[in-house]
Amino acid sequence: MSTTLTSQTARAPRYLSPFRAAQEEMEKLWSQLTGDSPESGRMIRFNPTVDLTETPTTLELRMDAPGMKPENFDVQLSNGILTLSGERKQESETSDKTYHRIERHYGSFSRSLALPTAVMEDKVDAKYRDGVLTVTLHKTEESKSRKIQVKPA
Repeated sequence: MSTTLTSQTARAPRYLSPFRAAQEEMEKLWSQLTGDSPESGRMIRFNPTVDLTETPTTLELRMDAPGMKPENFDVQLSNGILTLSGERKQESETSDKTYHRIERHYGSFSRSLALPTAVMEDKVDAKYRDGVLTVTLHKTEESKSRKIQVKPA
């Protein structure tokens, strides 16, 4: 039996989509292992993603955390380890709503990152805007890049 792929493949019956069947099976196994499922009332843990970049004078961490407020974050720096924690709270449920799907993640999180270079622990700036937490860490003088001029011998 030969199958021709067309623009209707997305609506193909399940037997024509082995990848979707495998995905559903993995989701079912994960739910059984962790207990995280809409039916259980538990949601998958909220774990915001981060980017860490470096310039000659700073390190900058950006964390996607939409739907939060600045006071929901705790930023700590100790011995070269930056720890970001907080909580995104779920909207209060009301009895006049029927939920058909809940996919947004809520709850507490904590992320600890070892910094790749020494920073000044007393010079850290944290700002939250448009759903992104930005933490700027200023490097120590010893850890800043220096250009070394090469002289003729």
